[in-house]
Amino acid sequence: MTKQILLALALTSFALGQVAKAPEPIDKPSDRAKAEPTEKLIARLNADYRDGAAIDLLAQRPGPDVIAALRNAFLVARQGGAKSTASLRWSQIIAGTLMQLGLRDQVYFDELAKYVRAAIQANPPEAEVWEEPKPIDTSTGLRRLSPQYYAWCGRQGLQGEPCTLALVHYSSDISVLAGTRDEQALPILRTVLTLSDSSLVSTAVSMLSQLGDEASLPAMAAACHRFPPKQAESIGYALVYFPSPAMLPVLDRCVHDAKLKAALVKEWEEKRKAVKQ
Repeated sequence: MTKQILLALALTSFALGQVAKAPEPIDKPSDRAKAEPTEKLIARLNADYRDGAAIDLLAQRPGPDVIAALRNAFLVARQGGAKSTASLRWSQIIAGTLMQLGLRDQVYFDELAKYVRAAIQANPPEAEVWEEPKPIDTSTGLRRLSPQYYAWCGRQGLQGEPCTLALVHYSSDISVLAGTRDEQALPILRTVLTLSDSSLVSTAVSMLSQLGDEASLPAMAAACHRFPPKQAESIGYALVYFPSPAMLPVLDRCVHDAKLKAALVKEWEEKRKAVKQ
């Protein structure tokens, strides 16, 4: 798995908070694997498209043979439909890797976009119960999910873990699509800002903020206006990734607590300084 995809998943975890525990990402390549010749890594990938270490290492050695192997692995993965332990389908991981290597074939974008469009179509309701003190589900140790969310799961035919992890999967889908930095993704990500669950909106805000998409700022402000204060604050946290001061009026709309707002502005300023250095 490439570093960009891992970063996207880390930001997904930030946006989701305590809704559910996402599975751990796939193992990083061992030192021994890093020393393997490219030909052997290609053979490994040809034998098993789910070899995440091989995908990660081959992405660092782009060349005609590597690209051909990844293209073939994508076709096999798309047909197989298997998921990795990072809640993504292997076809998504390989498509994202190919796009990050500069291959802009429409089929790779479409593979990533279709899962975000599915999340938009599903439009789950607010999952968490936003009460104080935060209600905890004693069976999982996590914040309790709302009756409306469980009812939505029932309508979707989701029970148990597939229900509790549905938002993790949707947020991962959103993050990896954004990681392509493809202009076609922007209108799809902006549509996510209109969804009913604040964690999915926060994921989209963090992604669009990283992309510096000023055209999405009005929709971000509108989202904060739609949600109650606590959910709006969670969206405000994601704005610290925005590169320009254009986001400050939106932060005012999302966060009304003066102390929290000052802390977020300070974090945003530190991130800007770090980028300039």
